[in-house]
Amino acid sequence: SIKIENTTLADTFTLEKVTPSSTAANNKIKYCSPTDASCSYKTDSNCVTTGSLAAGTNCKIWFKSQNNDDANLYVTNDLINVYVKTSWAGGASSFEETTYFNGTTDQSIYAGGNFTSPGNHVAKWDGSNWSQLSSGTNGEVHALNIRASNTDLYAGGSFSSPGSNIARWNGFNWSTVTNEPNGLVRTITDEKRTINFNDNILYVGGDFTSPAYCLIKCDANDACSALANANLTSGSVYSLTHGGTYLYVGGSFAIGASSYAFNAYKTAGSYWNYVVTGTVNNRVYATTTDSPGREEVSIGGAFTVPGNTFGRWASAWVVVPGTNGYIYALNSVTINNASNIFDVYAGGNFSGPSNNIAVWHSSTNTWSALGAGIDPAFGSIYAITSISDSQTLPTQTNIYAGGSFSLSPSNYIAMWDGTNWSSIGPNNINGDVRALTYATSLSLAYDHYNPGPPSE
Repeated sequence: SIKIENTTLADTFTLEKVTPSSTAANNKIKYCSPTDASCSYKTDSNCVTTGSLAAGTNCKIWFKSQNNDDANLYVTNDLINVYVKTSWAGGASSFEETTYFNGTTDQSIYAGGNFTSPGNHVAKWDGSNWSQLSSGTNGEVHALNIRASNTDLYAGGSFSSPGSNIARWNGFNWSTVTNEPNGLVRTITDEKRTINFNDNILYVGGDFTSPAYCLIKCDANDACSALANANLTSGSVYSLTHGGTYLYVGGSFAIGASSYAFNAYKTAGSYWNYVVTGTVNNRVYATTTDSPGREEVSIGGAFTVPGNTFGRWASAWVVVPGTNGYIYALNSVTINNASNIFDVYAGGNFSGPSNNIAVWHSSTNTWSALGAGIDPAFGSIYAITSISDSQTLPTQTNIYAGGSFSLSPSNYIAMWDGTNWSSIGPNNINGDVRALTYATSLSLAYDHYNPGPPSE
């Protein structure tokens, strides 16, 4: 295999040639964080950033997570500029594959909600223009998620076309899943932020009773089913996020005969960790993990215990300042992963610590305003996403907020660049934004010649 190391936060990489293994799972390229001490590989003269590798080299394109475990292909915001050519020897036949990384990333924002322009309930911002995703959906979109294993967009909500309440967009066409939920989908996530990185599994929550109450999973083939031993019996799931080996669940739901606003489901062992639930005394609308791979979580909602609308679990409930209203959206941004320093952006309907949106700093346990924010008199914030120039040591992070607000500089969606709020292009979204996500991916081109062993 080949190992790939990011030597800077830009697009400079070195490659190290490693003897191919007879075990297919070991033949991978591993991505290394520039702050990862294990990434001390030297440049091999036989493995270059342009040109071809030696004939017979067994080369697979994979990445390495920030916790040193093998990971499926998941592109971070760090740019890549690599050209790799591989050859296979297989008896009388041979197989070659050329993979081009174009050195630029697709940093697109997807918005979903209750609007008909610039698309029907879902649209894409590519940095210059808004565009529709074919015919969109025929009803509201409440959840969006880019699945790490296939980089496709999954949209959930309340609609009957192109699927029933959930559908998949591959960049060209919509498709459906098997065993669709029979009610509103409020949240979708996968395991791209976990240590195990088992991102073949998609998790879906909402207000439905089939194929299971409130919470289901969808496998790599988009076949959906109940989670083993979940035993949800009623209620609503508003938010799902992953941290370490746990799926964190927020909402207002029942497990068996007991009611909960928050719980943690151990995906590796298929059981609930009731210790985490504590005394959350009202609905949880939002959850986010702190830094990739860590089993620590922030929650937001309508509760007053363990804090006023904002709480944090890190082996125990941590006392943190909250807001004077409701939190509907949370988004965590890593400042320094090695030191577990991060910021949590919270949006909702509140006037303190600032108007509808604020950022909580883990380093100081304090809140900061984002300019004047969004006056709650003009609507609420329902969704937040962010794009940073790096996921390990970012120097610039843009925050995107969507909601029901109608206020300069932008209706329903706006961007904070760290200094100012601004509209996102020629903004013609004409209704509430309920969900936001972003895609950061590389353009890949494959050139296959003679038949041989299939590419992984």
